[in-house]
Amino acid sequence: MGSKSKPTELPQRKAEEVLLVLPLGAIRCEYVLILVKLETQHAGCPKGEPGYCGPTVAHTSMSGCVFVGYQDNVIRSYKYTALTFLPLTLFEQFQRVANFYFLLMVVLQCVPAISSVPWYISFIPLACVLTVRGIKDFANDMVGAVFPPSALMLMLGGFETAQWRDVSVGDIVRIHKDQVIPADLLLLCSSEPHSLSYVETADIDGETNLKYKQAPGATHDELTCKPSEDTEVLCEEPNNQLYTFRGKLFWRGQRILLDSDHVLLRGTVLRNTVCSYGLVIYTGTDTKILRNCGKLRVKKTRTEKVLNKAVTGIVLSVLLSALLLSIAAGVFASRVMERTEVLSALVANGNPAYSGFLVYWSYIILLTVYWALSMFFMFEMIHTVHSLFIGWDIDMYWEKSDKCAMARNTSLNEELGQVEYLLSDKTGTLTQNCLLFRQCCIAGQVYGDTTKESEVHVKFPRSCNKVLKFVCNN
Repeated sequence: MGSKSKPTELPQRKAEEVLLVLPLGAIRCEYVLILVKLETQHAGCPKGEPGYCGPTVAHTSMSGCVFVGYQDNVIRSYKYTALTFLPLTLFEQFQRVANFYFLLMVVLQCVPAISSVPWYISFIPLACVLTVRGIKDFANDMVGAVFPPSALMLMLGGFETAQWRDVSVGDIVRIHKDQVIPADLLLLCSSEPHSLSYVETADIDGETNLKYKQAPGATHDELTCKPSEDTEVLCEEPNNQLYTFRGKLFWRGQRILLDSDHVLLRGTVLRNTVCSYGLVIYTGTDTKILRNCGKLRVKKTRTEKVLNKAVTGIVLSVLLSALLLSIAAGVFASRVMERTEVLSALVANGNPAYSGFLVYWSYIILLTVYWALSMFFMFEMIHTVHSLFIGWDIDMYWEKSDKCAMARNTSLNEELGQVEYLLSDKTGTLTQNCLLFRQCCIAGQVYGDTTKESEVHVKFPRSCNKVLKFVCNN
């Protein structure tokens, strides 16, 4: 990113003078290319008239009326709900070749003509494996779930505390120091001189240095003077461009161009600023950070991929063995009929081909014992217990924050042992940025660590040459 220009110098004021009066009139927010303009009514619209809404309405704009046609601000950071847990977990688990194979075996064992064992013989261990894996996945999902805090939102009678899900397009939100921005906001004013707001974007781009945002000069000057007239904000369609924004603010006959320097993004944290006031322009899945989120996918370990290939090979060998045995059984039964000239008990309905067909599926059921389903049950138990040991490991305890290591996904533990190279950038996301004194030279005299440079260099194995060559060329 290029260097930002110097912030515009605006009239300074004291922090306690900020936003003493903020009763804006009706606000209309529209996105480009939307044909129908969505307008709100004034707060004083009479009861029974279109646009009337009482003070108990949750999704309230600064004028006291509801915006329609925009995304709500409800974002679920967890995958499962009470209704979707069972179908989702079954869909994910039956993507495993072994689970799907044993499910087919249970179905075949329900057919009396080909099954010699009860169906529950295979169903009980399969149900145990699915239950243990489902409980483990649900626990991991709840551990990673993030329930957002509340925010101060301007209602009919003033600012009130509201949940993030109650924030909607057109609301005025007050953000205090060290609070997370609940939605994409157009910065209107702040407690700092020149209406600057400093935000931390570490959760978005990994950079820990603070970035400043500045409110438009018109809102900085006039929000503390007297109630403003109707205001219109025209913004671009929701997109995933974090560092660009185009919009217009129509304010008392003025047309003010807006860019990314006027926008506070959802997920950033307000720092070194007592409080800031913003107008909600994007909510929920329309926010830029949510537009950058990819689709969730089921992660598989290298061990699981190898195991799936092995299971596929075993299944093919079972099918081939059952085919050969069924052919042999059909040939044997037909020869018995020819020699004895009587209907053999090995032949169903006097048809050797049909008997071979039934025998084929019977052999598939009998050959299920090629591998034990208990092996997969033990894998799940090993993953669970190993995750507990990760949390109990005293060597991974961080005393400064009083936190232990946490396994957020207990199904990927063995992948930690497969890491060969660790690449990190200069921002310190995976490393620690700290300056260590080594040497200094004063008047020709060297002070500090006098270790030879050749002893300081780290020796890399030859296997690293390919990785270093790839990094340097890209």
